[in-house]
Amino acid sequence: MELLKSTGLFIWGIIKRIYWVLPTLILDPFDLLEKLLNVNYQMPQWSIWTLFSLGCLIAMVLTFHDLRMKNLSSEEDLNNEKVIGSKLSNEARILLKKAASRDGTIIYGITMGGTFVQVDRINLIANPKNPREVAKWESAVSELVRFNLVSDSSGKGEIFSVSHLGYKVTDKVKRK
Repeated sequence: MELLKSTGLFIWGIIKRIYWVLPTLILDPFDLLEKLLNVNYQMPQWSIWTLFSLGCLIAMVLTFHDLRMKNLSSEEDLNNEKVIGSKLSNEARILLKKAASRDGTIIYGITMGGTFVQVDRINLIANPKNPREVAKWESAVSELVRFNLVSDSSGKGEIFSVSHLGYKVTDKVKRK
C-alpha cells in the first residue's frame, strides 16, 4: 500500500511539473527560425523525442527531490525529542516514564483474566475487563512503538524495551 501511495505521489508530482515538457509539445523551435530568417529546415523526428524525454527526466528529478526532502523533514520531526514529547498522550508519557525509571521493559499481553500492560511487575490497567481502559493503554503502547521510543524485544509484540530515543524523550519530558 505504501508503494502504491508513493508511486501515486511521484506521478502526480511529474504531472504538476509538466511545464518542463510543454515547450517541445507546443512550440516548434525551427518554426520561429523559418519565419524570421526564411530558412526551411525539417527537424529530425528523434530530436522531438529527445527534448520530450529530457523534459520528463527533469520533471522526475525535481519530483524525486521534492518527495525526498519532505520525507527527510518528517524524519527530522520524528527524531526531535521535544516534538515527540509534545505529541505523546498522557498515558504514553506515564508508561514511558515508568519503564525508563525501572529496567526499561514493558510487557503487554492478553490472558483469560484480561489484558495487561506491566512495568516492573505492576499492571497499569486498573480494570483489565474494562474495554475503554484497555484501549487507552494499548494505544499508549502503540504510540511508543510508532515513535520508535520502544522496540519490540520479543518480536511478538509482547515485550518492549525503551530505546535510546525513548530515554532521551523521557529526559526532555522530565525537565518540563
